[in-house]
Formats: sequence, structure tokens, C-alpha cells
Amino acid sequence: MELILTVAETSRKNDSLQSAVRENGEFDFISAENFSEAERLLRQHRISLVIVDYPIFEEAAFDFCEYAAFNSDCGILLICSTADFRERTESLSLQGVFIADRKNFSGTDFSAAVKILLSVKRRLCWLLNKKSSERNGIDDSKLIERAKKVLNRYLNMSEEQAHKYIQKQSMNLRMSQRKIAENILNTYEN
Repeated sequence: MELILTVAETSRKNDSLQSAVRENGEFDFISAENFSEAERLLRQHRISLVIVDYPIFEEAAFDFCEYAAFNSDCGILLICSTADFRERTESLSLQGVFIADRKNFSGTDFSAAVKILLSVKRRLCWLLNKKSSERNGIDDSKLIERAKKVLNRYLNMSEEQAHKYIQKQSMNLRMSQRKIAENILNTYEN
């Protein structure tokens, strides 16, 4: 289940935020009433979304959102009065923080923002996993190519023979081609 961190100055406000988010589905929640506690929770948990709601300007709110943007892949929603802090909120927005102006932010907007941020978070995770698996596939291919060259050098196999040998060993021993390639490299290069 996705974990949402709410950061507000009172536990009552945190409860109110969590209640509003529950209208969008089932989530687990943790909350913080100050930013040092919020940073600690962000480091300790795999958080999907951070919602920061501070009615009065506090530089620490901006600093925390900046910290969260650089140190996590969670969605970040900052609810504040933007009129007086346009420059700072624009800077945060460029870092991927969704800024909501308290005056013009309705319950419908809140629900939409939560859904959008969670959707973007899920998409980001999917893309990162895909990139990681593609990188692993490329690494496997490079390793197998090195093993083929070693077989060519030490056993005078052609590239095709080496390829078939690795495939056959993989099937016979029920091991991945990567593992077979690692074994070949360990045998002949060490």
C-alpha cells in the first residue's frame, strides 16, 4: 500500500489532510508536525506522496520541500499562500514540487492533485524499473560477449560456436547465460 506523509503544524490538521486523501482510495499514513521530524520520516520510509500544509510562511517549509525533491522520488504537494513568495514557489515548481495556492485550492483540486501526483509517482517508478532492467540486459550482453571472446582466445571457438556453447551450457545446467559467462570468465581470466 502506498505511504503518504502529511506535514502540518498540528495533529488535527494532519488528520484533516489524511481524511481528505482517504476519499481517493486506501493509503497508509504517517505524519509530522515539524520539518526535522518530516526529514527523518522521509529518510526512514518509502514514501509515495508528501503533503505539506502550513498556513503561515515558514522558510523551513520551502527548505523541506526542496530537500524532499532532491532526496526522494515521491510526489510533493505544498499548500501555501503563493502571492508573497512567487519567486520561491516558482523555484520549487521547477524542482517538481506541486504548489497549490491556499486561496484558490478547493477540495476538488486537492483530490485531483493527489491523484495526479500519485499517478506520476507510479509512472516514474515504472520507468526507473524498466531502465534498470534494460541496463541489466545490456550488462548481461556485454558480459556474454566478453565470455565469447575468451572462448575464442583460449579454445579457438568461432563467435557462433561460443554463442551456442554458452546457450547449451545454460540449458543443460539450468543457469542463466549471464552466470555461465561469469563462470567462463572466472575460469579463464583468473
